[in-house]
Amino acid sequence: MDHLCKAYRQQPSACQWLLRELLTRRQAWVRFLLLDCYDDYIRLGFGLLVSQVLQTLTPLERGMFPPRVHTPDRRVGLDPARSASPVVVSAPADELACPALSVQFIEHLLNMMEDTRSCWRRFHQYFSILREWGGSCIEARQFLVDRGVIVMLIDYYMGDYTPLIRPKARAKIADPSSAN
Repeated sequence: MDHLCKAYRQQPSACQWLLRELLTRRQAWVRFLLLDCYDDYIRLGFGLLVSQVLQTLTPLERGMFPPRVHTPDRRVGLDPARSASPVVVSAPADELACPALSVQFIEHLLNMMEDTRSCWRRFHQYFSILREWGGSCIEARQFLVDRGVIVMLIDYYMGDYTPLIRPKARAKIADPSSAN
């Protein structure tokens, strides 16, 4: 795995190819290799590879990140019985068309977040990729904040006790009956 990561570190075009493949023709691979695969070594290897690819591409794509936008239309209502103020939980559709492949891949991961609830025994690499990418540069952190990831994570961990309105019941984290 070290040799493969070293090769991707030296080849940004290969990194772009891999992310493009994972975002277009191989989307099912991302879920399988990060969440559904029972082999720890495969999940760890794929997580390291994706982290290396993102680490290689992010500095080159920083100028292509979406601009920071703070508008009231990015807010959604909360359950009035639990809270009185709205919060940011998603990005507008025009921001999702960002030309930076690293941002598109992170957006894909963020859209998978609710699916990770039932894979709580195997979601370490998923959250490690998000953490490492967020720590890679200030633009990445700003994107995650603007995307509402803080609220998403609070909602995620609070589960059924979240102040956000949820239309259906959710799988509980660390519930043996909901684990795959």
